[in-house]
Amino acid sequence: MSTSLKKTVTSLLPYLVVALAVVLAEVGLRLWAESLSVPIVKEVRYDQIDWYQTNRRYLVKYFSSDTPLVPEFKENLFRKEKKPNTFRVFCLGESSMFGVPYQMTANIPGLLRRQLRNAYPEKEIEVVNWGASAINSNAILHLSKSLAQFDPDLVCVYMGHNEFYGPEGIGAGFVERLFPSLISLKYDVRDLRLVKILTNLFVSKATTPPDANMMQQVSQGSKVPLESEDAEWVFRNYARNLGKLLEFWKEKGVPVIVSDVTSNMMFPPFIHDELPAGTEESIRTMYDAGRHDELIPMLESLNHQHQGNAFVQYWLGRAKLTVRRWGEARIHLAMARDYDLLKFRAPLKINLIAREVSKEKQVPFVSADSLFAVLSPDDIPGDQLFWEHLHPKVNGYYAIARLFFTAITQHRLVPGVESGTARTFTPYNLDDLAVCWLDEAYGDLSIQHLTGRWPFTNYTRQPAVLDSAEAEPTAIAKAVYERRMVWDEACYETALYFWRTGKPEKARTTYAALIEEYPYNYYAHYMLGSLLTKMGNPDEALRHLDISVKSNPDYPNSRLDAGLLLINQGEFNAAIKILRDALDLTKGDDKKALRANVLYGLAAANANKEQYAEAMKLLDEALMLVPRYADAIRLKEGILNHVGRKR
Repeated sequence: MSTSLKKTVTSLLPYLVVALAVVLAEVGLRLWAESLSVPIVKEVRYDQIDWYQTNRRYLVKYFSSDTPLVPEFKENLFRKEKKPNTFRVFCLGESSMFGVPYQMTANIPGLLRRQLRNAYPEKEIEVVNWGASAINSNAILHLSKSLAQFDPDLVCVYMGHNEFYGPEGIGAGFVERLFPSLISLKYDVRDLRLVKILTNLFVSKATTPPDANMMQQVSQGSKVPLESEDAEWVFRNYARNLGKLLEFWKEKGVPVIVSDVTSNMMFPPFIHDELPAGTEESIRTMYDAGRHDELIPMLESLNHQHQGNAFVQYWLGRAKLTVRRWGEARIHLAMARDYDLLKFRAPLKINLIAREVSKEKQVPFVSADSLFAVLSPDDIPGDQLFWEHLHPKVNGYYAIARLFFTAITQHRLVPGVESGTARTFTPYNLDDLAVCWLDEAYGDLSIQHLTGRWPFTNYTRQPAVLDSAEAEPTAIAKAVYERRMVWDEACYETALYFWRTGKPEKARTTYAALIEEYPYNYYAHYMLGSLLTKMGNPDEALRHLDISVKSNPDYPNSRLDAGLLLINQGEFNAAIKILRDALDLTKGDDKKALRANVLYGLAAANANKEQYAEAMKLLDEALMLVPRYADAIRLKEGILNHVGRKR
């Protein structure tokens, strides 16, 4: 070895030793410090099935350690071992894909899943919601690299509103703007165990202030003019990220459907450039007085003097609507959205980029913005479809889910399905869509909280259900919103309340919502089967009871209810078989009443087969367990009278 080479190796040796030590430390931490791991999914077992469950805490890597509020995923389930007939859809996006302000089924993924299950009953449908508040295309692109391992059959993308204020939006540093690929590297570095330990040691943990507000946290009140370098950086970065996202999934052989985003055009801008003192009050006074013929020339003059002022554009649009100049009104309201200095609503350019990049990458593109215009008066999306500036109501989420569903069927993206079979969309009906009262109530509470803080001022919305709700279900909804009760427990509580108070359809929808989220939950199927029996729908009841038995063979109640239904349908042998199985599960002092019910059912089946001696024996056994069992006493007397008459 030459002298110069020896000197080079000697000089590099300390650095190599340090690098090796870092690598060994990281490997050791991965092996022995499992608590530092934040996996994207957790492995859970429900209903005799191994599932992956989305990890709510996973998004922490996309936010700095001093961030008080970190958004979370919804807790979705999908099979650990994907079945051959499964159609697995991943939905990527921000708060609108997440489903703000709703809790579980009243969102794009939930409504799309319901539609697909109705249209493709021969398939096992999984639609997983990977949407989250406050994230953007930087996080979604990086997140996709972890999602590919789960073998989705389709990816649906609805993103664009958070490009300015999401992770590394306008807050991106100079180096990150110069080399955008470093953004993804930053997230990878944050995921290192060694970095997490050092962060925990040297960075003070953020505390959540009592008036914490996600919108204020992510934006820091930053004003972004439409024609600024910040805005141009955001547009370039969004185009880059979307292109890379589509290329990534194409390389994995997974089809993608992209939608543009939509927002409330009738919502006033949050922040605008200053106008001369008294101007805003004067404009509002003239508008309220109906002096539109005077107001429009005044606003047009102001618009000439203060080009790009969102307030002027907004009121020009409102004023021109009143005099039926709809085309001009739409232009002004769109400009008011784009010129809003607080960029919570995506400007038009985001949607144009989404369309152009999708076309370039030859990916199916749908337009939620165009659809909302068609569905709105004067082609201007407003309060009929939105809660506030951009989060849709249930009917709005339904419309977007329908767009994705239509694209799926038109492009024949469900594998293993005959092309000639017509696949219809379920009409808008909350009961048929399994959107339960609890989800609507949660939405009322959530939107009340959201719009009661910055940047909203004096903003109110009529609740969908809570204004007319009774005290008991309202208290349950509040307990869920305040995280004092989990959603599924609250569903059971509200369903029982509706059942008890003579509202069986509401109870039925609530159980259906539970089954949408937990498709093999034995207890939800059991309760729905019992309810359907009371509602006079025995065939559907038996279907759910059968699922309950298969999901939990050790639960005797499902077998008992199924056996009693089979007796009513004249299927005595089938009833005896399932009730005998139930009897084997009812041993023990704590199950005396249940065992007596099973014995009574067996007696009834045998009596119908004219096997009276066996029936009497079973009834005597039931009465030994529950001496005052009225139904058993009546059946015994009936058998004795019948046999006596025969003699």
